Amino acid sequence: MPIYVVTLFVALAVITVLIEAARIAKTHAASPLPRVKLSFVEERIPGEEKVILVLESSSLFFFGLVVSVFVIEKDQYELFFGEGVIQNVQDDGLIQVRLEEFDVGNSVVLEALKSNSVDTLNRLRVKPYVRERIVT
Repeated sequence: MPIYVVTLFVALAVITVLIEAARIAKTHAASPLPRVKLSFVEERIPGEEKVILVLESSSLFFFGLVVSVFVIEKDQYELFFGEGVIQNVQDDGLIQVRLEEFDVGNSVVLEALKSNSVDTLNRLRVKPYVRERIVT
């Protein structure tokens, strides 16, 4: 009888561990990209604008990570807008992204970011990778 009880407890422990592992895997697999909550453009050096984006909390992002920013255009096409770096992960979990290079020619998006347009913020996607550079 004691062997059956021990076997039962071991089987329950293994099942519990497997269920917890599946739950954790599902949570990480379903992690969506964080939404952009706020944007502003700062100009510390005259003529050199820096776009700062504040994102929701996400376990995908960490300090110093290089990111790519895309703008969703019509027909769900993601147009590359710029590259940046995570400059801070705040105590409340919000993530600050400083765009190092961005499409200055896309003045419509830039002006919308200056005015913190909710429509434009909802169309931004920040992804934790840098796009491939083609050398010619």
